[in-house]
Amino acid sequence: MQIPTDKTSYRLEQQICSALKVEYLGSGRQILRDERRFKIDEFRVECAWQVTIRPSFDPIAHLAVLYQQERRRAAFAIDQDENASADGGQVCIAEFAADWQEPVLQALRGTEFLEIDDMRSLDGIGYDLAVDTSALNATIHFSNPHLKSLIELEQAFLKVAGEIVAGAASKEIEAYFHVWQRYCTSHKKRL
Repeated sequence: MQIPTDKTSYRLEQQICSALKVEYLGSGRQILRDERRFKIDEFRVECAWQVTIRPSFDPIAHLAVLYQQERRRAAFAIDQDENASADGGQVCIAEFAADWQEPVLQALRGTEFLEIDDMRSLDGIGYDLAVDTSALNATIHFSNPHLKSLIELEQAFLKVAGEIVAGAASKEIEAYFHVWQRYCTSHKKRL
């Protein structure tokens, strides 16, 4: 599963991979190796999704969830400094039980992909979502959601990020989360 389309998106994805200790953000078998390339762990990711959040006037962010049989692992990363490391307060991770009611996949089940939206805007917020399972690899791009199903998907992103931020000690990520919420509120007011 590959959605990064620019250097910043790619860097954020790599920071999340490092924080979650995975080779890539996708489904399938993952083998972790130490610096000498010796195998130290092996596990299977059943499903994964990631979204790049692109506000017009603020840095981008990246949110990802990996589904393993026994747990769900999630990360939220924000772009601040090209030279910062993954542990520099830019990436927050969380782990949830296997029965966690994660809202993004639920929202995707109800998304109307063929709805027509004649709203156009030059600024606001955009999303690049990638979903990867053993049966499906899909990428969805949308901006300034006005359709009910896309607003629900955006709210699901916010809910997952909010759960990660609630357990984190990063003021930078918490501040970014509140900026992101304002973007979502502002385009809903125009409806």
